[in-house]
Amino acid sequence: MLDHIKNEFPALLKKWNDLPVIFADNASTTLKPYSVIKAVTHFYTDLCSNVHRGTHGLSQEAERLFENTRIAIAEFINALPEEIVFVKNTTEAINLASHCSQIGQDDEILCSVSEHHSNFLPWLSRYKLKLVTPDAAGNINIEGYRQIINPKTKLISLGYISNVTGSELPVKDVVRLSRSQNILTLIDASQAISHIPIDVKELDCDFLAFSGHKIFGPSGVGVLFVKKSILDRTPPFFLGGSLDNNEKPITVPN
Repeated sequence: MLDHIKNEFPALLKKWNDLPVIFADNASTTLKPYSVIKAVTHFYTDLCSNVHRGTHGLSQEAERLFENTRIAIAEFINALPEEIVFVKNTTEAINLASHCSQIGQDDEILCSVSEHHSNFLPWLSRYKLKLVTPDAAGNINIEGYRQIINPKTKLISLGYISNVTGSELPVKDVVRLSRSQNILTLIDASQAISHIPIDVKELDCDFLAFSGHKIFGPSGVGVLFVKKSILDRTPPFFLGGSLDNNEKPITVPN
């Protein structure tokens, strides 16, 4: 069974300095199986067209595959397809959420001290950030969040699993606490997505982010889940060629 799985990953079939490859850096990025390599190669070999831009056959087929991928991801985390925003990685997803969360400059964001810098610096650069510290045993628990929540707290951003220690944070408890006090939640699921079944409806989080390259997908692809009720009231952040013709024009003052 293990040999069958290994044979799906061409990087494991090669040698490095005449030694067999044993790859143990999956928390950073995963190797790519033949199925992913073939899918990427198929696109660039047979299609290589823009989606949502062209009416010719290649573009239409590329768009079909693109939107089918959105549907597959939505089903994977039990979201609506329109709640899936494609980005280049978790870092961009969290930065995008920090820009579009419509939080005031005097409001506060809560993070834990175990967060990846990508779930720390985007908030620190724009808002007042308060950190949840570990208990005497080094664990981060729900009481740490409960103690520092105050009326200015508008969003809690936390990783599902720490990329440093591998410990699982009390995500479900934090979301329940946040929901009871009308506080938004963002879950960095980049380390959890390939290990724990994730159901965003069950979690009831407002944002969830992960990267394709940590779940055997290609680099340069990521996902930001945004709850539809939030997405519907969020203005576009990036403006460009893919905007629909029915979008309201921008008024430029004299």
